[in-house]
Amino acid sequence: MVRARARIANALAVARRGRYASAERMLRDALGVLERRQRYAGAARAAATLGELLRERGESERAGAALEQARLLFDTAQADAAGGVRHALAGSEHEDYLEVQALLRRRPDTAPPVPEPGRRAGVALDRLAGELAALLRASMPAVGRDVLEQVCSALRQQVEARAVAVYRLGDRGAVLASAGDIERQVHESVGDIVGRGRMAPLVVSGREYRTALPLQDGDNWPGALVIRWTRAPASLDRLMVLARVAGAVCEPELQERVRWTDDAEAGSGPDALLGRSPEMDALRVAIARAAAAPYPVLIEGETGAGKELVARALHRGGPRHARAFCAVNCAALTDDLFEAELFGHSRGAFTGAVNERTGLVEAADGGTLFLDEVGELSARAQAKLLRVIQDGEIRRLGENAVRKVDVQLIAATNRRLAAEVAAGRFREDLLFRLAVVCLQVPALRDRTGDVELLARHFWSRELKRAGKRATLGDATIDVLVRYPWPGNVRELQNVVARLVVAAPRRGQAGPGLLPATVRERSAAARPTLAEAREAFERGFVRAALSRNDGRPTAAARELGISRQGLAKLVKRLGIDGDFMRDGPAES
Repeated sequence: MVRARARIANALAVARRGRYASAERMLRDALGVLERRQRYAGAARAAATLGELLRERGESERAGAALEQARLLFDTAQADAAGGVRHALAGSEHEDYLEVQALLRRRPDTAPPVPEPGRRAGVALDRLAGELAALLRASMPAVGRDVLEQVCSALRQQVEARAVAVYRLGDRGAVLASAGDIERQVHESVGDIVGRGRMAPLVVSGREYRTALPLQDGDNWPGALVIRWTRAPASLDRLMVLARVAGAVCEPELQERVRWTDDAEAGSGPDALLGRSPEMDALRVAIARAAAAPYPVLIEGETGAGKELVARALHRGGPRHARAFCAVNCAALTDDLFEAELFGHSRGAFTGAVNERTGLVEAADGGTLFLDEVGELSARAQAKLLRVIQDGEIRRLGENAVRKVDVQLIAATNRRLAAEVAAGRFREDLLFRLAVVCLQVPALRDRTGDVELLARHFWSRELKRAGKRATLGDATIDVLVRYPWPGNVRELQNVVARLVVAAPRRGQAGPGLLPATVRERSAAARPTLAEAREAFERGFVRAALSRNDGRPTAAARELGISRQGLAKLVKRLGIDGDFMRDGPAES
């Protein structure tokens, strides 16, 4: 550092002896050293001295560039001094600061006439206003374009940068959008400053200039807008204004992205129940109540809606969570297999039974037994299951001994068991024992707002498995949201996986990559205002009934209508009548 400052002091003396090239080389060497060490006052002094030397030689263009660089470095030194970061302006650094301040106040004799201050400020503000308007127009979201990527592209063009990128900071840091040749991560020193909510000063890294702006979400700064140049930008003040405008455009989208990611990562396990719709909120409340009760639970819902996830959530939230969770698909078992699978068998009980085997009911003793698609059981299997529920006893095939078991029974079906009882295909007494507590899993088409959350969650997960970095376009999300999803969440998961396979390794996955059936049905599925209103009312009423355990009086009070009005509303909206439970009227 001392050697660099000595070169600055000796450079003019060397120039007066006619050795201009040596003097320029000394100043540029000192400038490089001081920039790398982030001594911006000293670097500004070296650049200003170089500008004076070049002006004396008549090289006005090169002199102007050197003086502009000196002003930029001086501004950075002022920002450091105001923020109190890294280096206080003391000692030799303070001397350099005063010296460069004096040098920059000098005006060349050949300087062009300067207009009066008022007009000069007006022209500058008018030009800046035009640049801001152009930036905002270019940043307006276009169909099929990512908002953050569009802002990055527009800002890069305005400030003539090598690259502009939006990053998420913290442990889950990642590049959210970019334009140009980006870095994979925010530099640690820059992240420390920006993470505290302060704009990182302009620094030189290698042969690049770099600065960063914090992106805010409430009292936190979860993101950064990073700009990089191959040469120093012309005006730091103009840059800061444009960057702040771009940051303001980015912040709402960043906040939404962070929330999507947090929701997806919070529900990244196999047992996750994702959703922010009123229907899912009501389902979670019902699950919490049912999990604390020691009664059998019947889960109803369409195929692919997530009934097993609900069963696992019940087990996880109940007092038996530390014990086994055993699941069996009743639709895949014949009568004999059902008995052997559930109750087990002794050695030699039948041909091929070379060893004794513990059944799932016994394995789940003290824990939870989940019977999926219980409506598919035969009459014989229903009778055997009824005995287990009623007496808490099992008997292995080939044995006479009775074994006592204590299991929490959860059953699921995609059929309406009340209709199956009426048709004579399901035992009424078994239904009464299974349906002590009933939960209804809403279809995906009824979960307003959850399609995008689930699609982004599946997209993020499958993208990592495929090793790609493509983005999901807004137009693609719009098509997915309009599709009715007859196969529910399972169908959505498969469609997103197929989309990841068809997507490019980088860039954006547009709606043209979706299956033709999804695109066609989405185009035909645009609801009218009346249809959208009816769908909202249906979901709202169902959620109120779920929160109140199907009790119409309590649900009507919550909705602000009479019980008779609720009955009419249920009939008009086509809500299943057995969704409402008879219960005592509350005063």
